[in-house]
Amino acid sequence: MGNTNVASASLDGAVFAEQVRLLFHKRFDLAINLVVATLTAALFRPLFPDRLALAWLALFWTVILIRALIRRHFILAKPALETARRGCRAYTAGVFVTGSVWALSGSVVLVSPDPAYQMLIVFVLAGMMAGGILTNAPYRPALVAFLLPTMLPLIVMLLIRRSDTDLEMAAMLALFSSVVTLTGVNINRTIIENLRLRIQQERLTGELRASSSSMAEAQAAARVGNFESDPITHRIACSAETFRIFGIDPATFDSS
Repeated sequence: MGNTNVASASLDGAVFAEQVRLLFHKRFDLAINLVVATLTAALFRPLFPDRLALAWLALFWTVILIRALIRRHFILAKPALETARRGCRAYTAGVFVTGSVWALSGSVVLVSPDPAYQMLIVFVLAGMMAGGILTNAPYRPALVAFLLPTMLPLIVMLLIRRSDTDLEMAAMLALFSSVVTLTGVNINRTIIENLRLRIQQERLTGELRASSSSMAEAQAAARVGNFESDPITHRIACSAETFRIFGIDPATFDSS
């Protein structure tokens, strides 16, 4: 029982390490956030004072820069399991702050009655939520930490306005957010299951190779070989020591 628990804990640790690797070894997600945020600030500039728009953009750039530094530090450090856990907590906090900064842009619905602006910000935030599935799905806390703050404040703002159109839009966004979140959770589950199967297969392959190597060494020491005969195909499979005992070249042996 103790060995089983140790093996299970070892497998869980290996799966977690792979989740961390998938999280931190992405290339373009932070850059995409910066580009979209800059374009968003430019599109909604007529609605806000320049200082406010620049402050939001500066905040966004600062958050992304800090996340980039944390990612670089983590990749270069190649941390142990406990450090990896701290790295994941830092990553989760980073995506939560990023989602919260994105949520500030939803104030457009309170500032402008123009449906074009409202639909545009909904489109931007919905797109960021969809992108968040791909980048944060390996680690469920990070996935939820980004998805919820990104869209939830916008839904609340629409509910505050209380017009029929806003209430309908809020209901649609709530449904969309639920579907996206559930999709992300399912993707996370699939990733973890695939990682477990892959790691288990790699370990079994390693154990088989080690067992084969030990058997070959034992046969060489004892000058004993073995062979197996298939009664259907009449083919013979011999160990390496068997070939050495009889002085046969395995490359030219006809195993019929």
